[in-house]
Amino acid sequence: MGLSTSHEDYLRAIWKLNEWQDHPVTSGELTRALGLSPSTVSEGVQRLVTMGLVRHARYGKISLTEEGRMQALRLVRAHRLIETALVMWLGYSWDEVHEEAEHLEHAVSETFV
Repeated sequence: MGLSTSHEDYLRAIWKLNEWQDHPVTSGELTRALGLSPSTVSEGVQRLVTMGLVRHARYGKISLTEEGRMQALRLVRAHRLIETALVMWLGYSWDEVHEEAEHLEHAVSETFV
């Protein structure tokens, strides 16, 4: 499935927001997490619904489908592995790696990971 960087950002944000809570994510939470306008988030979520990656009833909560969850976990795994590699092999400190991993997670292949 060819996901854009934007799609991947939405999936990872939904997963991260839901990681430590037992309820689906609200549009407001997602808007704040992504730093986007409510209308932009609404359009993005609707695209993910169409792709079968997200469930969202009008004015309701947002949750990942099984496929959406798998894609989000793929991104989180890549992000964490990249952070670890930057520290272990390239001499970055832990407080420097997050932003670099944010960019690189969208560019690496499954083979690289």
